[in-house]
Amino acid sequence: MSTSFEYSTVIFRTTPAAVYDALIDRDAIDFYMGGTGPKMADGGSWRVGDRILWAGEPDRFNDWGQVVTIAEPGKKLSYTWHTLSDVYPERYNESNDHERTEVTWIVNGIEGFEEHGGAVHLRLVHSGFSSVQSEMYHGVSEGWVYIVSALKTYLEKPLDDRAR
Repeated sequence: MSTSFEYSTVIFRTTPAAVYDALIDRDAIDFYMGGTGPKMADGGSWRVGDRILWAGEPDRFNDWGQVVTIAEPGKKLSYTWHTLSDVYPERYNESNDHERTEVTWIVNGIEGFEEHGGAVHLRLVHSGFSSVQSEMYHGVSEGWVYIVSALKTYLEKPLDDRAR
């Protein structure tokens, strides 16, 4: 049986389409993931089966075998996640923390907020952990809270201020 980490938030003054776009737009990802995060391999467009590269150092992207598994614009995006041994081979080379997990973003509009610019319930599910004791689970359970909070901040800013 696998374990999942889940986190939800409500984002105001936005739409499901805008939230989904922020999940796949390189500039938005740079903002809420602090310059790291997923990026499409050349020619990819966030379709099922497309390879995902991971931004690391400036202008350096790593291919850790991540792929898009679900792509429903404005509704749901899912992709495989890298392992700890992919990112930190010197530290996790001998460990058992090689589990391949999956990240799913579920986007639902909330009715009744249209006249105020809209509202969206965003749910993140990171699944496939062997247990809550895994180092990857521990790391993402702290990291996703920060990332989703930064994404919410980005989306709730007026459009003219998002580049700052």
